[in-house]
Amino acid sequence: MLFRSLSLSFKRNSLNSKTYIDLFDKFIKFEPYSFTKKYTTKEWNEKKHKKIIAEANGTETLIVSNRKGDIFIVGDTGSKTPHLSIEIIQDKEVFFPSNEEIETIITAREFVAAYLNDEEYVYVQSTPYESNFKGRNLDLSSIINTPYKISEHGDREYDTSYNPGRKDLIGYTWIMAAWKMWFGEPFFELVPKERILSFPDAIEIKELPYGQVYVQLFEKIEESASKENMDKQRKWREWLNFDELIKKYP
Repeated sequence: MLFRSLSLSFKRNSLNSKTYIDLFDKFIKFEPYSFTKKYTTKEWNEKKHKKIIAEANGTETLIVSNRKGDIFIVGDTGSKTPHLSIEIIQDKEVFFPSNEEIETIITAREFVAAYLNDEEYVYVQSTPYESNFKGRNLDLSSIINTPYKISEHGDREYDTSYNPGRKDLIGYTWIMAAWKMWFGEPFFELVPKERILSFPDAIEIKELPYGQVYVQLFEKIEESASKENMDKQRKWREWLNFDELIKKYP
């Protein structure tokens, strides 16, 4: 099974619970198996747990998942300056949101960034420990040249700083070089809007009616791991100076 991921960052305490339940009803196609709140996991009860989602206060972590890897998760991040993070991971056969669907979500002034990507590619690029790949039929070709050391358990421990497709958590937002990306006003406090608009190697970059910026970095999401597209991801990270952002906003 192959997955796509939609990751959204908003300013902390900026959304009401109606947004969560609207997102759940709009995008979730899988049959939930479990519901987690405050580190307590219970078997999914649609009536009870959808009510909790609809009444969430915006600071607690809520997770809805099944046994196949599909997941819906909302909650504050653990960075020094936390933000509200929403992530939806689903089978690519049922989850392919349009630009228009995503852009109806990000009109709020508190919207920071959104990324639509190949979840398995980003997972491989972001995960340092070989042991975390076990049990998943993953394509590891994108890290064939990633430096690693052998851990005390005999597994490879990769230096993911060499991987251009990795996902990094900083204060205020996630940052990555995804297939499709959207950025709001708070992100422009980290990276000037003009810097994003002037990137020379994307398929498409445009400013949206409410001032957000949309970027399609390369043509096909299925080709995230191609040499050409990984080169584009590396250039994007360098253009926006991701290494400096990671140091400046831990």
